[in-house]
Amino acid sequence: MKTCLSPFSSARLLYQIWLALRDDICHNGVDLLWGKGSPLNHLLECSLPLELRGYPLHFYSFAQGTMLARRGEPLVELRFLLHGKAKVYTAMSNGRTVLHTHYEGFQVIGDMELMLGKTEIQTDVQAITDGEAAVLDLRQYGARVMEDGALLRLFGRELAKKLERSSAQSAKNLLYPLSARLADYILVSQKDGLFCEHLGRLSELLGVSYRHLLRTLEAFCGEEILERTGDGYRVLNPERLLEKGSDTQ
Repeated sequence: MKTCLSPFSSARLLYQIWLALRDDICHNGVDLLWGKGSPLNHLLECSLPLELRGYPLHFYSFAQGTMLARRGEPLVELRFLLHGKAKVYTAMSNGRTVLHTHYEGFQVIGDMELMLGKTEIQTDVQAITDGEAAVLDLRQYGARVMEDGALLRLFGRELAKKLERSSAQSAKNLLYPLSARLADYILVSQKDGLFCEHLGRLSELLGVSYRHLLRTLEAFCGEEILERTGDGYRVLNPERLLEKGSDTQ
């Protein structure tokens, strides 16, 4: 009989140990901790909402920058973000890119499309930190999912949260200056105090010109909030950055 104790903290601790010992616990390119019945699989399974624990899920880890979903790809599986952060955006037909929201902790990817009867993913989801996720094959279990009242209620709650976050993000995009939105974005996206993003794509996500973005970053450096590095920026004063971004919360 399985026992689930402190699932989130236990899974995170074991995952950090796995990262530190990755070279030693991998054999012929296969990560031994991800095998069926492995301790990490068990702990991640325990971190799932109760409504999902009866389904056969495939667990995996991902690196920063990994595309967790691409707009236009077939909806053949549901993906569940368990740990880590991701950004959700859409490239429009006019070449502009719209940032919808950020994901952190447990999130469902593909639930909106499933509930609307879509056959393709509608947004891009990209990891901004390392993390772990799970996958459920809809080709095998789609009918069961659509008859599972408890699971559908879970999806309803998650969709309501997404609507709330998306509405807040739309208000930020329309009403707040770039300095506040950029500070908020850096706080979410930085890893170990380092912020490394493609500035051209970032300017599109934030809906501003490349020059405007550069001027704002230079202003942050002038205020000793950030420091330019070879491949990005180092956060020198997270408290000041938090103050600048606090108005968007």
